[in-house]
Amino acid sequence: MRPVVLAYSFTGNNRLLAEALAGRIGCPLVEVVPRGKRWPISIALDLMFRRFPKIHPVSLPEHDHLLVIAPLWDRWIAHPMRSALKALGPAIGPYSFISLSGGVRPGQVAFVDEQLEQLTGQPPRNHWALYVEKLVPEEIRGTPKVSAYRVSPEELESYPELGEIVNWVRARP
Repeated sequence: MRPVVLAYSFTGNNRLLAEALAGRIGCPLVEVVPRGKRWPISIALDLMFRRFPKIHPVSLPEHDHLLVIAPLWDRWIAHPMRSALKALGPAIGPYSFISLSGGVRPGQVAFVDEQLEQLTGQPPRNHWALYVEKLVPEEIRGTPKVSAYRVSPEELESYPELGEIVNWVRARP
């Protein structure tokens, strides 16, 4: 398998995840880069108006599986990644989706998978959802402080999904 990691991160949590996976798998990492600076207000406006922010063109190396990594904002795939997926469309080929986000809401995984299929014309092969809420003290779970939490490299290692993802990729010829 010739995987490629395609990632977007606003806070750095998903970048940390993408770098860790690309390093363990030994594959290229391509970052989605917005054309302008992103601010919390721009994220709020993207959510409100379902905007597709402008991004720098994404050029993917030859691959046979794409690992798409991005946060979720109020159950929506981060809008810069939505812009990238919309631009790439079905040309991305087989892919899986991985997210390190604040917490889970009822029906979130199915909602995200629907977005992915609308943007790419195909469902993801796999969907791994990692949640920051698992790391934070119980008293701040479900609060905005969860979204602001920065995951350390040591904390990232506590997610068993990392090993699952690496093993899944390595098991593919």
